[in-house]
Amino acid sequence: MNLCHSVDDIDGSKPTIFVDFHVTLSLKNYWDHLQLPTYRVIDIALFRHSPTIVDEWMHGKISAEEVTAYVAGKTGLDRQELLDSLITGCIDTTYLAGLALAVSALRNHAQTVLFTDNTDCLHRFVLPGSHLSSAFDHIASSWVMQARKLQILEELAQRWPRAPFLFVDDSQEVISRCGELGYTGIQTASPGETLRILQYLPDQPLFGEVDRLILSA
Repeated sequence: MNLCHSVDDIDGSKPTIFVDFHVTLSLKNYWDHLQLPTYRVIDIALFRHSPTIVDEWMHGKISAEEVTAYVAGKTGLDRQELLDSLITGCIDTTYLAGLALAVSALRNHAQTVLFTDNTDCLHRFVLPGSHLSSAFDHIASSWVMQARKLQILEELAQRWPRAPFLFVDDSQEVISRCGELGYTGIQTASPGETLRILQYLPDQPLFGEVDRLILSA
């Protein structure tokens, strides 16, 4: 697993395909394997009522252990059980058949980067043992790089302006900013749509035309 610590770890002289994780490759949510009442308690305490904590987690300022301790304090749930169930859910993350193979096939044409706003759970619990871990050339996670995707995009544009970069992401904000910076962006809405896009890309000679070609396919 080749973790990026800065944009300098990415060779901007090469055609590069950046692929988001959540929604784009997986619909998995933390703790969503628990019984619904328990999941809702965690979801409300952390993701709805504590956006600052989530942001610090995404920025690499705190760890999974610290977050589960926080949630335990807010909900009265057992701290160790929260951590254990978080790890179990991450390890059990499943992916649409063919996704890892589609990413691997792209490496014959371009450098591939898993580009995601994420937590330490991604490289500690989710990716180890997964085929996706070895499918990508690089993993660019907000937790490791201590910056969210939009900030990293700005840094990429400063370091590699007008580089042959293509981004596949579910976020309209990210895709729009890619276009403003001179990169190609393709918005996806599900892992199934992402698979179709990734399988289609090897047939496209020009990144700048990919979004138009896919829409007309």
